[in-house]
Amino acid sequence: MIYTVVLIITLIGESIGQTIYKDNGDDNPINGLQFDIDIFHYRELYLEDKIKSCNQEVKSLRETDDILQFQLRCKNETGTYQERRVANAQYCFMKSSFTWNAGKTKCQSLKSYLLEINSEAEQNWLMDKVSTGKWWTGGIKHPQYDDWVWDHSGNDLTYRNWYPNQPNGGKSEECMLSEDGSWHDYPCDFRFKIICERGM
Repeated sequence: MIYTVVLIITLIGESIGQTIYKDNGDDNPINGLQFDIDIFHYRELYLEDKIKSCNQEVKSLRETDDILQFQLRCKNETGTYQERRVANAQYCFMKSSFTWNAGKTKCQSLKSYLLEINSEAEQNWLMDKVSTGKWWTGGIKHPQYDDWVWDHSGNDLTYRNWYPNQPNGGKSEECMLSEDGSWHDYPCDFRFKIICERGM
């Protein structure tokens, strides 16, 4: 009778993958079925943990790949890759001319967005790179309110650097341009250089 019970437990254990034995050297199964269930539960938890770890590694690799792609594409488009480590952001200065909407689309193709300037420190850093010329930013006039916001984030302009008497164009000038370091409102279908930004 005992032999029959042991044989049944052993067969069941083998059918689901493994039978656990004592560590003292004899070959008698110890509650083989229950141990089999426990070991498979442990393996399931272990695999779940490994999958989470692998997913994190994949995410990290993808982010690294995105950064490299941003650099390479900027260089291919005759822009210059820059990084401002303090703000943890990357910038690409595209020297070709775009309308505002075309510039937005170009930045999106680089996994980035039109420049958002959120502090005087950021403004000063950018002016060290592009102190002259006209560059589109991501600023737009809000479609419902008579105020300006950043297109990508939707945030209000917490920092402002408008040229005196700007903005002044009303509905005909609803996109923001940085010209020689100061902000101006301009018609969105004009063509200028762009600065793409990628937060890290």
